[in-house]
Amino acid sequence: MSEIVPLPEPLQVAIGEYESWINGELRNVQNLNKITQPTCHYTNSNGLKGIIDNHEIWFTDIRHLNDPSEFKFVFDLLKIEIKNYTKSSKDKNLISFMDFSLANLNFVLNDVIFPYVSCFSKLEDDLNQWRAYGDNGRGFCIVFSEKFFEDSYSENQNVDDEYLLNYVLPTNYDHDNSKEYYKNTINKAASIISKSINKNPNILDDKNNMDIFGRKISSLMILSTLWHAIMIKHPAYSAENEVRQIIIENKDRIRKHIKIRTRGQEIIPYISTDRPIHQENMVVRIIVGPAADQRAVDAVKALLLSKNMSWVDVIKSKIPYRSAYEPINSLDELAPFGSL
Repeated sequence: MSEIVPLPEPLQVAIGEYESWINGELRNVQNLNKITQPTCHYTNSNGLKGIIDNHEIWFTDIRHLNDPSEFKFVFDLLKIEIKNYTKSSKDKNLISFMDFSLANLNFVLNDVIFPYVSCFSKLEDDLNQWRAYGDNGRGFCIVFSEKFFEDSYSENQNVDDEYLLNYVLPTNYDHDNSKEYYKNTINKAASIISKSINKNPNILDDKNNMDIFGRKISSLMILSTLWHAIMIKHPAYSAENEVRQIIIENKDRIRKHIKIRTRGQEIIPYISTDRPIHQENMVVRIIVGPAADQRAVDAVKALLLSKNMSWVDVIKSKIPYRSAYEPINSLDELAPFGSL
């Protein structure tokens, strides 16, 4: 087996500089959009019971979310920006690096970086959310306090073999903003590479240096844009006012956490994470959907009582909405449709 030759110190410094810049950008986005108000998760009866019973939140492989085009769309934008940079550059080393990054894009996404997402909304008791995610009005809206997300903002998250780093980011519906972000990310990588080459003109002539350095920097660049890609949705979904809690890890760390569920004929990878849902004031209230009846309200109260979560308010939606599947509760409701 051939010995792995470590990178020269100037290239290690360049990698560290770029990694620090990426982490700083991510933290800035988080801090500028920190959750300071209750945030909602709409779900059906099975989802509610699983969350309360098992104190778990599920993160779904982003490729299985409702908008299948969103991930492909933003990575197509990244490819365009990389190609544009290559066309405008006269630096052979930078052109080689950008070509390398382009070739590694799908590999990094499919085989190295695994993004999993849990979705929330800033909108409480919202009709569109009930229709799309709350079992067409018969489901439930779990309202989490801002305390529930505090660990995601910590710069000292406990990193061990059982813990997966998570972050909370707002969803962005502005694609022009994405283009600008990608340009900045590419330009920052190019600036760091140029600085290293100018100080050490022949440092990338060595194929080992070029391969290892190119893979690491391009992976970091793709990771940076991946964060942004996860934040982006098509403008048609802007009414959802979505917030996403995100897990991204390499396949070696994440593989043992992956579970499988089904939705119809679809097989969906997901990760279940243990959360302090039973702690006081993590859940503010639970809203029962507008198409559910009083029995659902009573059942939720019983569920919470069984878990000693008496501080959680249970209220009925104030929206007048009749689901196509709403049960009819009295003979009087049938009267307008004909005699019995």
